[in-house]
Amino acid sequence: MKKYFQFSGTINGTTYLLRLLFTILMSIPLLIISLMGLGTAVFGYLGYDLEEAATFGPQEQQEMSEKLGMAMIENPNEVMTGLISNVSSGLIIAFIFFLIPVIWFYWATCYKRISALFPSSAFKIFIGFIIVEALLDILPIAIGGTSTGVLSFVAGFGIFIYLLSKNSSVVEHDG
Repeated sequence: MKKYFQFSGTINGTTYLLRLLFTILMSIPLLIISLMGLGTAVFGYLGYDLEEAATFGPQEQQEMSEKLGMAMIENPNEVMTGLISNVSSGLIIAFIFFLIPVIWFYWATCYKRISALFPSSAFKIFIGFIIVEALLDILPIAIGGTSTGVLSFVAGFGIFIYLLSKNSSVVEHDG
């Protein structure tokens, strides 16, 4: 198990794809924790506890969503502050606890593939890969706009396809 999280060895394109799919599976607990945190924060902000909210029928659910929608229209800053204050520190710790192995496994996977394609300068290219990937994630949020998002997606997808399909000079992969 240890070899999967180490930054050594190389992998082929098929293993790269399979490891990325496993990274998605590893992210499922993050999704569950995020939805739990959002639900708890919304109920807490609106003044309900989870036991009371479990008994809600369609009418109460509609009233609750209208109440939240009106509050977001009237004062979105207050709503965000209220939602953030209703997220427990335990959920934040659990999120970070599950996030670290996902990021570590993803980076180890990318490093192994990059070291298979560029054995002499793998570390420098890997650092550049992390910087480019961070920029492709941050630019659509910072600049906004559909064209920036599409451009970031196309560039990121191009990098993925290159790493997936390029043949490496390594005969026997050991990662």
